[in-house]
Amino acid sequence: MVAYCIIVLMGMLVIVHSQQQPAPIQYMILEELPPATMIGNVVTDAKLIEKYSLRILRQLRFRFLVKPDVVETSLFSIEETSGIIETTQRIDRDTMCPEKPACVVSLDVAVGPATVRVNSGQYNDHGCK
Repeated sequence: MVAYCIIVLMGMLVIVHSQQQPAPIQYMILEELPPATMIGNVVTDAKLIEKYSLRILRQLRFRFLVKPDVVETSLFSIEETSGIIETTQRIDRDTMCPEKPACVVSLDVAVGPATVRVNSGQYNDHGCK
């Protein structure tokens, strides 16, 4: 018997000039996939390539938004600059979705510019002399 899992990328947060919430992206995979199997590409599947220039696309960075105690994000990785999602280990449906007739894993993806700067000013804690 062939078992399928459905991966749904929910709540993709696009932090570039977007005013609409994108529709969820769904992938259907077979269990027993080996590590490093490509699942999908967020850039093409979310049609970001149609909405943004190559200059903007090169600036985007992708990551999973991890919730506490979520094992599913350890089964998959997302390449920071390309948005390609791959398996990180062999996919076992029984481990991923024990005793459930349908196996659906939801992953939140953040997409945004990579630059974060934190500047620290000096606080004069010595007082005047």
